[in-house]
Amino acid sequence: MAQAQAQAPDCASGRAAPWSDGAASSGLPRLLPLALGVVAALGTLWLWQRAQAEPGSAIGTAGGEQAGPPAVPVRSVPSVDLNRYQGTWYEVARLPMAFQAGCADQPTASYRLEGERVAVLNRCSGAKGEAREALGVAKVVPNSGNAQLKLSFAPAWLRWLPMVWADYWVLALDAEYQVALVGTPSREYLWVLARQPQISQGALQALTRRAKAMGFPTHRLQYAGAAH
Repeated sequence: MAQAQAQAPDCASGRAAPWSDGAASSGLPRLLPLALGVVAALGTLWLWQRAQAEPGSAIGTAGGEQAGPPAVPVRSVPSVDLNRYQGTWYEVARLPMAFQAGCADQPTASYRLEGERVAVLNRCSGAKGEAREALGVAKVVPNSGNAQLKLSFAPAWLRWLPMVWADYWVLALDAEYQVALVGTPSREYLWVLARQPQISQGALQALTRRAKAMGFPTHRLQYAGAAH
């Protein structure tokens, strides 16, 4: 399931300075480094959020298949029953992400309904067997039939910032809620998810064909739980 968040520092001082010309001329130079620091923090947190979309695997890249121009626009399925969608999904394939390179095994994503939002837990193991987890939350985009969500892995106190929410669209979903294709309208991120660690080659090919038709670069997919 793919995120950036930021913070406005507390600049409270002991007392307010008068707004005289002298105060302004002496105060602005002192505030300039603080303003630059806030901008740098926002940029860093935005990059961090995008890197946390999903923990992932570092298992083989497919070759040979080249993505052509999109035959159809990126569209989500008409509706998703979130009660059926919640639970644990295995990542079968994904487009590369820098953050995911540290995962040595097949990652999982677990979703749990909590009121009007969905709690998200992405999990995998590092190269030394250490547990790697990313906790996040998703909210449904209005009038999307629950098929489009906004996902954030930033701390709760930063979630008021629009930039910390990333798109999470369900692009394909079987009737039994066993296999799903998830991506972003920007075509930057894509995941094949399944309830089991492996799926058939036929099921994988059907999903990759659908993604390719929407313009995703499926020749760059990395695989964890299926022959290809």
